Amino acid sequence: MANEHYVFVPEWSPEMSTVDIQDEEHHHLSRVLRVRAGQQICILNGKGAGAKAELMEITQIRTRCQVIQLLEPLNSPAIQVHLAVGIIRRPRWEWLLEKAVELGVRKIIPLKSRYTVREHYRPDRDKKIMISALKQCGRYTLPELEREMDFTMAVHQRRGKGIILHQEYDIPYLREVSGVKDEITLFVGPEGGFSDEEILYAEQEGVYKAHMGTVRLRTETAAINAVAYYTYWNQEVSR
Repeated sequence: MANEHYVFVPEWSPEMSTVDIQDEEHHHLSRVLRVRAGQQICILNGKGAGAKAELMEITQIRTRCQVIQLLEPLNSPAIQVHLAVGIIRRPRWEWLLEKAVELGVRKIIPLKSRYTVREHYRPDRDKKIMISALKQCGRYTLPELEREMDFTMAVHQRRGKGIILHQEYDIPYLREVSGVKDEITLFVGPEGGFSDEEILYAEQEGVYKAHMGTVRLRTETAAINAVAYYTYWNQEVSR
């Protein structure tokens, strides 16, 4: 459905046969795309459901549509990935958010660690970027965006097996880490990496270290490469 217009309507659920689209999404449909009654769109609620709908009425304040077909659920990644990543400079941080949505990350945790760049955190803008990426790629589930979290708290609250990416070569390569089941938390450092104290703390708390080869990768590259291994290459491409 490459030519479909995707619309994010979080309040819609599959039990609803009619949908009123308001605010920014209504403005985009009516003023930017200039849709007309009778056209069809795709609705995504960000909670795993989607539907094809026909536009019925377009007014100054809303676009009303009729659900005509529930879309088949997309295959969720077999491994739910929680990405705990050090905050980096804004342009690269926004790129990282987009790609994490495209690859099906379950949760994004902005980390505050010793070497984190002290940029102003903008969760409202981040959410808009993620929603835009969701519509562009046609996924049905929007990752949960946590508020800024200290490294130690993120380690403590991790879900599933915890793996911290580290630039050492006497530790396992990422694909060699065993015991990954249905849930994993990946820890990726900011521009300056994690401090020795943070690495030691993570190890003491049961987080496993892994490397991704001899090339030193930037934060966003390492994060997306690791995420793609678990949510895409290891499942959608390899099988």
